Amino acid sequence: MDFQKYAIGEITGVKLGLVTTIFLTGFIGIILLPFYVYFFGAGIFWEFFGVMLCIQIVWNVEAYRLMRYARKSGCIFSLPGYFSRRFGGEGDYLRVFASCEIVIFTLVIMGFILKEFGIIMNAITGFDGNVISVVFIIVISLYIGIGGFSALARTCKLKAVYILLAVGLIGLYMFTREDIHVLIRNMMKTDITGSVSEYLSVLYHDGDPLQPGDYVSLISMGLLASGMPFMITSIFASADSRVITRGKNMSVVFATLIFLVCAFMGCISRGYLYPEKITNSVSNYIKLIFDKLRSGEGLGDYVAVLYLGVIIVAFITVIEASINNIVVIIFEDILNKGRLVRIDKRHQKEILVSISMIMGVFIYLVSLYLKDAKVSYLIIYIATLGCSISPVVFVSLCWKRMTKAGCAAGLIAGLVSVPVFKFVGFITSDGESKTLCDILGINSIVPSMATAVLAIVVVSLLTKKPDEAIVDEFLEVRNRIMT
Repeated sequence: MDFQKYAIGEITGVKLGLVTTIFLTGFIGIILLPFYVYFFGAGIFWEFFGVMLCIQIVWNVEAYRLMRYARKSGCIFSLPGYFSRRFGGEGDYLRVFASCEIVIFTLVIMGFILKEFGIIMNAITGFDGNVISVVFIIVISLYIGIGGFSALARTCKLKAVYILLAVGLIGLYMFTREDIHVLIRNMMKTDITGSVSEYLSVLYHDGDPLQPGDYVSLISMGLLASGMPFMITSIFASADSRVITRGKNMSVVFATLIFLVCAFMGCISRGYLYPEKITNSVSNYIKLIFDKLRSGEGLGDYVAVLYLGVIIVAFITVIEASINNIVVIIFEDILNKGRLVRIDKRHQKEILVSISMIMGVFIYLVSLYLKDAKVSYLIIYIATLGCSISPVVFVSLCWKRMTKAGCAAGLIAGLVSVPVFKFVGFITSDGESKTLCDILGINSIVPSMATAVLAIVVVSLLTKKPDEAIVDEFLEVRNRIMT
């Protein structure tokens, strides 16, 4: 089999843009955004402004350079593979460390997401969530194990069209069930903190005026998207700059549209769900919408089924892409390039399917272990991985003096900083221990990313300069010189 086609496939610009954006917006856009708008109000806009800013950074700053590195190498299929090419070395500690970090954190994050899927399906259908989850993950693992990246690209257009049209129709259906004045009165009756105008204002969050630290925290949450390994890895599938340009345009258009329709649905749902009490649970929120749609007259039952399909597709997009990414990393970077085993090319297909199925089992076991699948816990793991990966990739593409040791230091610093800044007390005031986040009035993302960048710079300057050949290639990539 052709492992390159399995790992990154052959893809058009439109499909590249859709594959990356569906992965990015599937869970945070369809599952989280409507709930956040429903619960906190329109001020959550700034978090998704951060996501859009991140999309621009990835496509305009990183994508073209990553594509050139992939073309020069001819065999970069993953983020650890890029690190190996950028800093030199085969089977070295950096490649193995980065691979293990990405695989472990991805398994935990997917475990959280699968757990949430089981809870939602149990709430909606009444069937055992664990049984649904195990069937769900087995089917996805088998599908990705057999088809690889091409399996994602093959269905991305269908999923994109379905998601966008379905969410738009659901929001429109909810809006037309009640007069606009009734919806506003219902919002006022749901104990909104402040007024309806404040709830609908991007300058307020949960009824309180946004302060400078709030803007920083919300926007930085969106920037975590640039540290999601699959989004970066997908760029290696692009054949040339034209594919990148088309992918960028499609990504920006689709992300903007899906965020708009999801935000609209979330805003309408506050008044639509009245007189139900406000819930702070994502799964209960989704159940409330599903039950209210089913109880509606006319097309209610059909719209409810449409909504259920959207929820399932949203979970599929994020889980299948993540499984594909870790399968490629385990096969190529840990087993093959890490030289742990000698791989017989005649049995590559069977090995890839086996790895995919084993990873699916691990994800399911992690979901069983998790007793509480709070979204706040999930965000901590996403933030930890994002603060480790994002600064390293960005600096590696912008600074020629960065070294392999600096890269490793950045990965470790980002990994450690999030839990330290979020949970470790720095000072004690009035008998209460306060973390750095409490002192600064922001979340842990900005100081963690700053710490990672500082570690990269300091360690790189203290260690030997990169080889001349590595610097020359960096300059060729930066200056668009292709040979």
